[in-house]
Amino acid sequence: VETMMSKIKEVENLRYKEIKEALNILLLDVAKVKSEELSDDVCSVANVLMLISNDFQTIEDLTNTGSLENHKKGLEIAQRIERNVDYLWKKSQNTLLAELPEFSLKTFYGEEAKFFENFAVNEKVTVEKIELLSLSRQCYLKCNDLKSYARIDFELKRITSVYERDMN
Repeated sequence: VETMMSKIKEVENLRYKEIKEALNILLLDVAKVKSEELSDDVCSVANVLMLISNDFQTIEDLTNTGSLENHKKGLEIAQRIERNVDYLWKKSQNTLLAELPEFSLKTFYGEEAKFFENFAVNEKVTVEKIELLSLSRQCYLKCNDLKSYARIDFELKRITSVYERDMN
């Protein structure tokens, strides 16, 4: 309980407010039970939620730098968060403990989709532009923005086709 309370204080200023909310809900759930009566599932859910919290803090620190490489690292960490959210869906009895981090993850993917798209606009090297648009497309899909996904997919196919034609 004390560890969760200190974690809640740590995430006070986190951009992804849903993570703090999930920790608060978990704290309330845990507080209802005597510590010796906590099930292994509840303990593992608590540990996973704290890992997710740490990962969101890392993602925020990385993406605040504006560095392209750090944004790519953020996507790698987001994949780990996805696996951990899947675990929460399976093990948590309170679905909010999975829904809230999943919402934050979709928010992150939406932000990253725009970041990579904007970066691609200014990229002069076609191969790099293709990679950035591909990352943007992937992020739009993960945040369920299908209209933007389709728009980027069309642009990516157009640029790739021209590039391949020019290379032959």
